[in-house]
Amino acid sequence: MEEGGCALLDGHHRGAGGAGAAGLAAAGGAPSMIELASLWWWLLPLVLVPIWLHRQKRARTDAVPLATAQFLPGAQPQVRRVWRWQDWLLLLVRCLLLVVLIAWLADITLPWRKDAVLVVPGTDGKWLQGQLHAGPFADAQRIAVPDGQALEWFAQHEREWTRGARVLIAGDVAMPEQRPRFRHEVLLMTRAAPAARIVRRVLIESDAPAAWQRFFTAATDGSVQYTPDGAAAAAPDLIVWDRAAPPPTSMKASLWWFTPSAHKTVSTVVWRAAHAAGSESAPARPPGESARVQGAGQGQGALAAVADLPGGRAWLLAQDAATDPAKAAGLVEAAERLHFGVQPYTAPPVRLDADPRAPVDTTRQGDLRPLLLMILAALFAAERILAHVSRRS
Repeated sequence: MEEGGCALLDGHHRGAGGAGAAGLAAAGGAPSMIELASLWWWLLPLVLVPIWLHRQKRARTDAVPLATAQFLPGAQPQVRRVWRWQDWLLLLVRCLLLVVLIAWLADITLPWRKDAVLVVPGTDGKWLQGQLHAGPFADAQRIAVPDGQALEWFAQHEREWTRGARVLIAGDVAMPEQRPRFRHEVLLMTRAAPAARIVRRVLIESDAPAAWQRFFTAATDGSVQYTPDGAAAAAPDLIVWDRAAPPPTSMKASLWWFTPSAHKTVSTVVWRAAHAAGSESAPARPPGESARVQGAGQGQGALAAVADLPGGRAWLLAQDAATDPAKAAGLVEAAERLHFGVQPYTAPPVRLDADPRAPVDTTRQGDLRPLLLMILAALFAAERILAHVSRRS
């Protein structure tokens, strides 16, 4: 992986006149100095409205009749508008008020970042320094990004990078479902971090807990460890229910395992939940001793059926797993793969060329929006004060 990272940087450095130049040329479609890609800017002609209103405004004068006016020839009165400095200042403030309001609605962004290195938490500093030494990103700004969200973070903040800027993402980057598209050239210099040991807390409710202890001991591998813990009653990851009586409604876990002798208790729990919710389809009585969840006993392998309970997802085991520790690894592997989810794979080192048609993520507001809001409030206050002064003078 280290050699791949070096080759990636070297190839990028040497390709300044070839592939690298093509990538920078493609970045020509990146956002300009101020991102104006918003339909709100079509409202800019509204700035002419206060100008038109000020031109139409006429001074109000009171006519005072004079006795000697009867001897003068009649004439049409002419009113001439004399602009004062308060009027010019009021007009300017009102125009700026509309411009700032439209800019706030358009959520403009002023790109200011240049070449940068996005560092994933947990990345070895010595390894990173060795990869960047004497390379194009040796003096680039380094930014720490949230763990597991490097690509998502850059997509949300991409508008902050200037045109032609390049970004290097270093560390353990999870492989995305689809090839990401950005308006800037992005290089992934990945290195898989040491796998962290995952511990699942298990609560065993059985008359034979020793058998289940041996089961989980046989199921533990190098990356995932299932630890039976009596103190896990507060927040267990897995509850093994091997009793004929139904579990209390206060017990909750992400996953439940019900042994064949406890299948009927699942029907009781489902009935309790439907009866408490007032469902019309709920029977008047709880299911009898012979009741079984639909599909129980019909499945293949160790898993017979799956049911959703108020306290979590329930797996109905087709056989008593505690009596067959040889199948422990398969059952635990199925729980990790189907329920808890597998750990993401590390993406390979790759260069993502700039795509001028890549979508722009606007879910995060720009950094200028709080400042524009304060300017908007100040202009509104100034406009009210100047309007009052203009009326009094």
